[in-house]
Amino acid sequence: MIRWNKVWRDLWLDKPRTILVILSITIGVIGVGVVGQAKYFLAKGMENSFSSSNPANVTIMGESFDKNVMSQIEKLANVKMVQAENTIYGKMRLLKDQDDVSDHQQWKSLKLLSVSDFKKIKLNKLYLEQGNWPSDNQDVVLERTAMDFVGAQIGDEIIIQTPNGKEEKFHITGTVLDPIRETSHISGYAYAYTTLETIINRKLANSVNTALIQVSPSVNNKKLLDDLAIKARDILNSNHISVFTIDLVEPNKHWANDIVKSTGTILEIYGLLGLLLGTGLIFN
Repeated sequence: MIRWNKVWRDLWLDKPRTILVILSITIGVIGVGVVGQAKYFLAKGMENSFSSSNPANVTIMGESFDKNVMSQIEKLANVKMVQAENTIYGKMRLLKDQDDVSDHQQWKSLKLLSVSDFKKIKLNKLYLEQGNWPSDNQDVVLERTAMDFVGAQIGDEIIIQTPNGKEEKFHITGTVLDPIRETSHISGYAYAYTTLETIINRKLANSVNTALIQVSPSVNNKKLLDDLAIKARDILNSNHISVFTIDLVEPNKHWANDIVKSTGTILEIYGLLGLLLGTGLIFN
C-alpha cells in the first residue's frame, strides 16, 4: 500500500523535484483540457461557417452549356438545388509602376468565378467584407486571403491571363469571405469573382461551364454522392459536352475538417503523455 504521507513529505523536502512534478501535471492537464476544448469550438465554428455558405455537394466543370442542361440535372432524383456559374483557371499579377520590381508582380495561379448576380447566389454564398461588389465590366473582388497572397489592396489593378494567352485588365473593388474555399496560401490559387456579364462582354467566355448541385438529406454517404455525380456527368456527355473536373463535398464536412481533427488528436496525445509523465514522477 502506498504511504501517501511519506510521498508528500519526500516531495516537500525535495523542492526541485516537487516543482518539476507540479509543472508536468499542469502541462498535462492543460494539454488534455484546453486542447480538447479548443478542438471542439474550432470544429463547431468551422461547421457553422461552412453551413452558412449553403455549400454545393457536387461541382462539375466542363465545356459551355445552356439552361436546358441545368434543367435536366435539376430533375435527377435526390437533387435539392442547382446553380450555374462560370469557372476560368488562369494567371494573374498586379499592375504596378514600371519601377516596382517586387515579387508581387510575378504571375500567380488564378481561379476566376463568375455568377449572374452576387445578391441572388443560392449555393456557395459569398460575404462582402470590404469595398463593393463588381458593378461594371472592369471590376472584380478577391477572396480575403488572396489579397495577401498576391500583395494587393482595394483599388489596385490586376492583369488576368486565360489559358489561351488572352490578357485583360481588371480593377479590385472589394474583398469577400468564401467559406468553402481553402486559403490561397494552402491551395496556391488566388480566388477572384466577377459577373457573368463581364466575362461574356470581355470575350473571356460565352456561357456558363460549371454546374453546382446540392443533394437532398437522403444522400448521406459517399457512394450515393458518387452515383449522383455520375448521373449528372452522363447528362452533360449525352448533350455532347466534355467534362473536365468533378469535385465532391460530403454534406456538413468543412474542407479543413480532417486537418483540424488530426492536429487536435496529436496535441491531445502530447498532453496525455505530459499528464502521464507527471503521474510517473509522483510514484518515482
